[in-house]
Amino acid sequence: MDAILNTLAPYAGTLVGSGVVGFAAGWFLKKAIKVILLVAGAIATLLILLAYQKLITVNWAAIQHQSNDLAQQGLHTMTSALTNANAHMSTNADFAYPITGAVGFLPAFALGFARG
Repeated sequence: MDAILNTLAPYAGTLVGSGVVGFAAGWFLKKAIKVILLVAGAIATLLILLAYQKLITVNWAAIQHQSNDLAQQGLHTMTSALTNANAHMSTNADFAYPITGAVGFLPAFALGFARG
């Protein structure tokens, strides 16, 4: 029994720590998304209302083009970040700590996102 505990002890801190960080990250991300969507919805509603009352003229094609460019830029940033992380992890010789961290982080992230 002591041999098993001594073998698993180095990974326990990583598992618990990544779980706590994962829960906090999921909770925060859900709150941030809610705030961002609320502000974006309020701005869109205000633009629609002002355009409906003919107080302003909105170039919806330009707004669509800018939002598509922003989405493409965000997608490119996420893709390159994941590619760099994958390249870094594939050159790392010790896979136990990243896997242990992922095992703790991902379920806790999902739980934090669901409860947030």
